[in-house]
Amino acid sequence: MRKSRNNKIDLSIPFDGVEDGCFGKEWNPGCHECNMCHDNPACSIVYYKGFKPVLAKIEEEEKFLDRVDFDLVPWSRLAKEIRNNPNKYSLEDLISKVGDYSRCKDVTMVKYKLKEFILENKFENGFIC
Repeated sequence: MRKSRNNKIDLSIPFDGVEDGCFGKEWNPGCHECNMCHDNPACSIVYYKGFKPVLAKIEEEEKFLDRVDFDLVPWSRLAKEIRNNPNKYSLEDLISKVGDYSRCKDVTMVKYKLKEFILENKFENGFIC
């Protein structure tokens, strides 16, 4: 007959890693010990707060398309401005403006959305990138 295992873990006692100072420094959601630790929720918050400056630096250098929101661009106002004064904006100005509104640093993606915008509003062909 098989021996029964004692799988009961007292979650009120911190794991060895917590005692030697891993709290908020070595948190890993995929780690079994972290998932079993009673300090997991608080540890993840402390870890994230320490990770924010690192994440901000990465976001400056990298392109995160999940942060882009083209709905923030005032498309109807932009179309009205272009119709009223077609020579006011160059293509570079529009790319810059749409990129700023949408928080998109990827010029190719901005050009794609602008091309779609130009075709939808039936602007002249000289305006297409």
